[in-house]
Amino acid sequence: MIRGACCVVAVVLVLSGCASVDRVPEPGFSAGELNEFLQTRSDAHWAGLRLPDELRPEDRPVTIVSFDLWWQSFRDCMDAEGFGRIGEDPNPYAAEGRLPSLEFRLADYTCSQQVVPDPVEAGVLNRAQSEYAYDYLQQTLIPCLVNRGVTIDWAPSFTEFRDEYSRWNPILYLGPEEYARVMRDTELLEACPPIAPGLPDLGQFG
Repeated sequence: MIRGACCVVAVVLVLSGCASVDRVPEPGFSAGELNEFLQTRSDAHWAGLRLPDELRPEDRPVTIVSFDLWWQSFRDCMDAEGFGRIGEDPNPYAAEGRLPSLEFRLADYTCSQQVVPDPVEAGVLNRAQSEYAYDYLQQTLIPCLVNRGVTIDWAPSFTEFRDEYSRWNPILYLGPEEYARVMRDTELLEACPPIAPGLPDLGQFG
């Protein structure tokens, strides 16, 4: 049984504003979508530091780089901030049982916002892709799993999916035994592909 927001698919789609998508959307972001993504990312990082807002550094111009270049670009930024030995093993700034210094956390925040891995490479979905993915999960994957005896206890609304659970998939939220059973059942996975056709596969399912 699907609880809450997903009990009635048609109602979810109407209330959330998520319309049925007939073709695979193109990847990539409009300027507005990219700015929204960067701001959400920045806010989430700062919230995770649990520091007073008055200490928050002003965000610098963003450079988006490929994954191949990101780590070195991040290290170069940290070097410029005075923490040039990042990445050594053991990390000289990681004190066991204690938080890194305030200066280190502020530098980490600054560099993490200044040098950003390419969100398209990371599989971040734009608005059209999110609608397409959610539509597939609700109208195709969940009914397919339920018809084959898989119990789905919860699924997010579209707004929750877009803003908080963009990696959500009903298979990943199964209990350990049910998850193992589904992942061993190659016929079930072929009948109920976990990922919508045309969307990036981030290696979550093999």
